[in-house]
Amino acid sequence: MGYLSFCKMFRLSCLVALLSQFPLAAADPVTLPGTWYGELNLVVQKLRIGFKIENAPDGSLKGVMDSIDQSTFGIPLSAVQREKAQVQIEVESLGVVFKATLSEDGQELGGTFRQNGIPLPLKLRRVGRYPTIQRPQEPQPPFPYDELEVTFRNELHDVKLTGTLSLPRSERPLAAVLLITGSGSQDRDESIAGHRPFMVIADALARRGVAVLRMDDRGIGGSTRGESPATTLDLAEDVLTGVRFLSGHAKIDARRIGLAGHSEGGLIAPLVAARTDEIAFIVMLAGPGLPGSQILEQQARLIGEAAKRPEWFLDWNHKVQLEMFRIIREHEDPVEGRKQLSAELDDWMAMVPDEHAFTRDTLRAQLEGQFDSITSPWFRYFLSHDPAPVLQQVPCPVLALFGSKDLQVPAEENKRAVLKALEKGHNQFSTARVFDDLNHLFQACQTGSPVEYGSIEETFNEQALNYMVDWIVRQTETEPVRLSQRRRLRRWQGRALGRESTVE
Repeated sequence: MGYLSFCKMFRLSCLVALLSQFPLAAADPVTLPGTWYGELNLVVQKLRIGFKIENAPDGSLKGVMDSIDQSTFGIPLSAVQREKAQVQIEVESLGVVFKATLSEDGQELGGTFRQNGIPLPLKLRRVGRYPTIQRPQEPQPPFPYDELEVTFRNELHDVKLTGTLSLPRSERPLAAVLLITGSGSQDRDESIAGHRPFMVIADALARRGVAVLRMDDRGIGGSTRGESPATTLDLAEDVLTGVRFLSGHAKIDARRIGLAGHSEGGLIAPLVAARTDEIAFIVMLAGPGLPGSQILEQQARLIGEAAKRPEWFLDWNHKVQLEMFRIIREHEDPVEGRKQLSAELDDWMAMVPDEHAFTRDTLRAQLEGQFDSITSPWFRYFLSHDPAPVLQQVPCPVLALFGSKDLQVPAEENKRAVLKALEKGHNQFSTARVFDDLNHLFQACQTGSPVEYGSIEETFNEQALNYMVDWIVRQTETEPVRLSQRRRLRRWQGRALGRESTVE
């Protein structure tokens, strides 16, 4: 789980970049206005942060904060105060306070960045502009296909959804794929650590004659948030709305619409396919086959080991994690859940070995900073959700791809779980593959740690991309698994499971 409230993870999708900087010539050391750039080290990731500060007409200081890797720019600063070399920057909307010391030459700001009480060291450097990012796979216009801005509405939840529809130029009805992002609030390109993997995937498919719809998540871009916090099931409704938008499009063949979901999107795709006969095929990119609680336990241990956290911390973290999960399951009301979590804090701090007592205040602040997110409806659903019963009801062809160095959704365990569930449901159209040396984002990597994501130029490994695109094209060029056949299998699955084959 991420430490920043504006950096929600599954997170499970993580953000990082280690890049060159662009220093200015020596500036007047008494001035603060300018562009400042640095990286927050969140242990499991690094997050590039920027501040742009200027003089206000009344003589005060004002500015904005930018979360560069999340493509979130222009967050207003609520206060910028300076007393000689001491500087304090506040972002009230995010609960951020950055207290720093300005260096004698005016080129560095070093201090402590706190969000909701969680302290993190941060050093900023004065730069002329933020670093540029080398992303050689990112497609550049002109494109041999059309890109349309589209809008449609989830009437059930009164949510407006926006996205991009990539349409190959053809007189014949087109097969289509809807791309489903991972956890957290993501834009239509699933922008992560300066990468835009869904743009790369959409381009590859459109060049092969397959239309692609990629959508902004609720509350991102032009999509509205809705009245209540969304669970994975609610997001599945958004996807189904997108499928029906495609079905009604004059250029789309409604019999050949598939889904491709990454990470949590790999949970959502089966939820939709198990519910409706409108889905011709699905692709699970690092999609979990194990229950959410197991995913989170494995993830915490693997990422902690990659970050070289000491064994005592890994053991302590695991014990606390299990206790937190128990409380969340027992208290459906978020307020009651937070109260019980707070009541246990002293006991959890007492479990920290005495020789590491100096870390207790930091650990307490980090845990308290997570209480709101882990008592949310989304987290409670994910924690208890088991993908297996859903996969047993999927009647269409399934492709499940994994990276051998994925530390967020470990490959072999989840591959086995996915195939076992599909086999139990008598789905004869499933394929799974693990690609060597690829991480959760399907990048060739050294360790698989999320810290590497932003420093890798590759956005999506070409071998994995071509394998997926070839498989999708085969599903669309050959006669799809007939609707009648999918319905027969669904009826059999429902009888075998002893209930109606509708996923709740």
